[in-house]
Amino acid sequence: MKKTTECSISDDLVDFFDSSAPKFKINSKKDTTSCTKEVVLKAYAFKNALFSCEETASAVKDDIIIEIIDIETGEDITDEYSISMTLPEDNEGCPSSCSTQGEDSCLCEDLSVFEVEA
Repeated sequence: MKKTTECSISDDLVDFFDSSAPKFKINSKKDTTSCTKEVVLKAYAFKNALFSCEETASAVKDDIIIEIIDIETGEDITDEYSISMTLPEDNEGCPSSCSTQGEDSCLCEDLSVFEVEA
């Protein structure tokens, strides 16, 4: 969990994960962003086979949960953003609601795939 602003949100997510997880760039869908508006960014990365006992289970963390909260109102504003991501080696491909943007890149306009319930 990290407190940040709308202007710096993309830079801040890079620090959340290690090399076994996708690299993200968060993009605002709004025409203008406020550099004074504070938000809380919650992001978690898990191995797809987290509870697998198989020795050959992938080390890639491709189950991602992201939530962006407006500090002032406490509202979830995740739907105001999209994500471009670069996948690590041995990935399982883009999430189902994202479009492929190259061999190891995805664009996710609908971030509901990254919600806890997904």
